[in-house]
Amino acid sequence: LKAVMRDGIDYEFTIVFDIDIKHYASASKDRTGLFMGKPEFTINSFTGEKILNWCNDGMDVETVRSMIQETATVDELVKIYHMYPEWYPLLTADFIQRKESLYQMEERKKMPIINFNSNLSQNGSNTAITTS
Repeated sequence: LKAVMRDGIDYEFTIVFDIDIKHYASASKDRTGLFMGKPEFTINSFTGEKILNWCNDGMDVETVRSMIQETATVDELVKIYHMYPEWYPLLTADFIQRKESLYQMEERKKMPIINFNSNLSQNGSNTAITTS
């Protein structure tokens, strides 16, 4: 099961499939996020298409970074986080910063709105403070 390469060749596998005696594959390493944690399957042309589509996706770190900044909810941020696991090392700080920013925005929305209404009475002015 050990990968053997010539001396002097540096390599880093993007996907490593373990194939059992019944020809079922499972991913033991998957930087694409396409196969990790999925049930065993038989490798076929659709597997190759998934990998090809991932290779042609064309996402770069700056594109994903701008997607992070454009998220409006934490749920959207989580979806992006799970879509691009290969960018975790480079974008972890961006994800954390945006998450904190979104939580702060949510907290501001929960703060009561104070309305200052000036009511004139016969004896002068009264100020009523209401919250909603």
